[in-house]
Amino acid sequence: MTDPARALRRDDVLAAIAIAAVVLLIYARTMVPGLGGSGDSAKFQYIGSVLGTPHPPGYPLYIFTSFVFSKLPFGTLAHRINFMSAFFGAATSGLLFLMLRRLRAHWVVAVAAALALGFDRFVWNASTVAEVYSLNAALTALTVLLALRWGDSGRDRDLYLAAAAFSVSLGNHLTIGAIGPALVAYVLVTRPRSVSLRTIAICSLILIAGLSQYTFIILRTHQQAPHLEAHAWNLRELFDVVRAAPYTDEMFIFSPRQLWSVRLPQIARLFSTEWGLAGLALVASGVVALTIRRSTAAVLLVGGAIGVTALTLNVDADLHGFLLPAFVLCWAVAGVGLNAWRTFASPRPARVIVTLAIVALPCLQLSTNYRANDHHNRTYESRYMDALFQSLPERSAIVREAYSIDQLVLYKLIGEHADVGRTVELIGSDQPTVQRYLTQGFTLYAFPERRAALEAYGYVFTDVHLNERRADGTLAAIDMTPMEISRLIRSAPCLPVGNAGWRDISGMVESGSLLLRIDNYRPFLSEAILYVGTDAVDAAPPSILSSDGTGTPAADVLTFRTQNSSQAAALRQRLASDAVPGSQAFESQPVVHRLVFHVNDAGQFNRTTLAIPKHARAASLKVSVDLNNPQRATVCAASGI
Repeated sequence: MTDPARALRRDDVLAAIAIAAVVLLIYARTMVPGLGGSGDSAKFQYIGSVLGTPHPPGYPLYIFTSFVFSKLPFGTLAHRINFMSAFFGAATSGLLFLMLRRLRAHWVVAVAAALALGFDRFVWNASTVAEVYSLNAALTALTVLLALRWGDSGRDRDLYLAAAAFSVSLGNHLTIGAIGPALVAYVLVTRPRSVSLRTIAICSLILIAGLSQYTFIILRTHQQAPHLEAHAWNLRELFDVVRAAPYTDEMFIFSPRQLWSVRLPQIARLFSTEWGLAGLALVASGVVALTIRRSTAAVLLVGGAIGVTALTLNVDADLHGFLLPAFVLCWAVAGVGLNAWRTFASPRPARVIVTLAIVALPCLQLSTNYRANDHHNRTYESRYMDALFQSLPERSAIVREAYSIDQLVLYKLIGEHADVGRTVELIGSDQPTVQRYLTQGFTLYAFPERRAALEAYGYVFTDVHLNERRADGTLAAIDMTPMEISRLIRSAPCLPVGNAGWRDISGMVESGSLLLRIDNYRPFLSEAILYVGTDAVDAAPPSILSSDGTGTPAADVLTFRTQNSSQAAALRQRLASDAVPGSQAFESQPVVHRLVFHVNDAGQFNRTTLAIPKHARAASLKVSVDLNNPQRATVCAASGI
């Protein structure tokens, strides 16, 4: 009699490898060929190559694995890491074949279901670009396969291997923890007598060993890795990283009503879109077949899928990625359903028809999902960033923009070291940082959002046009519409003045205009008092030229002519009551204007340009804002705006 523990023969293993190879060929043809993707893809394309840490929980297993793939001798770094996703997505198909053979499915059914999984819309999509999800799918399939092997053999060694696969998987994506209860239940209902203090102790040690991967974050924090999003100096901080403390406001936040009326319909629509009525019926038939013939396996597969789905219901995150392990388990159940339909189809013509339908399933999946997952022409990000970095001067600073754009820039800097021989930095967008880099001789670049923010401080930009070199040596313009970038051509000196008392701005008023930006945290009636001394006796007093943002500014102006003794006395009295330092500088001017400016920006911002009299020689400004933060109000010389 055949030993059930050894039911998987060499032919099965070879068939699994062949299936994975076929799927991998399709994935390699359709994956993103280089830099790009969505969400965290650009970051995951470089983070492993420098053994950095991405956002919590840090994904140490993914970092280790992508570090290895980053050393492959072909393509760009981004291409190699995208290939890693393709590799593990294809491996998931091969592992599903072995799972179904372990569940006694006919080889035709196992092949068809494994290929259908490979050409599943969401599994395929996760396998075309750098992300943690395809590795998570492969590790889920491996863990379940090893658990089924233990269910057949009953050997402690196989149980420990399954525990090890589960434990190691926790270092990639913690959603696999959601199948933990199903694994425990499977062990208890399959061989309850095999559970002893010894096996519990060993499995616990294996689990601890797997979680110890996360100490890598402490190590790299102390070593100051090139890129640290998740950082921990000690075990307490590491605990916060592993539990993803920064994202606790996205987990288990839904009320029962929201779960029922919002989240459950979202996931139901996703399953319905992915499977359709026929697919869902197939999964249901698989549940019935498993319950009748292998009820313990039903506990593992169905329970695991339910666990992952329940977790996803309660986390406001990427539904497709989080549900991927559930899709893998559902395809295993669907494969059992397919096998049941084939087994019970009779007479012979009916079985032939069912078999042909089973064989047609992966072909249908392939034809249906190919176009949606064909990304081989997605080269824009690579071409754009190559052209941008080739055009940057020796000392360049790129202002941080949106997260996705910043990661593209960091890929070039950290992953490809595109700044070798030059100094290129990604810098903060606050005005003091920008001004500091300008004074150090950097050429500054900004994308649209930060360009607009800096223009509010009086900076002037010009559009940048990039060109790429074609294979024939000619230059071709890159379409700048998706990612416009600008170069700074003129800056205006700015000074933070919010609740900072009187500030001497005499050097700014020579430009002929001032830009005053009010940026309160909450609704607040801000007041600015401006003294301007000039020798242009016939010049117009300060006035509001323009204003945008929130709130309608108002200004009152008093003019003092110091040659008139009564007005000179009134000026001295006003300067004293306002406690203006250096009042002699104003008393010596032929004409002095006092402007009082009010605006309530409603907690948003207001930007007002003020006209300044000609030949202004002295000026002082005092601005009141809602908090003692000088950045709440900024004044800039606004010439040329």
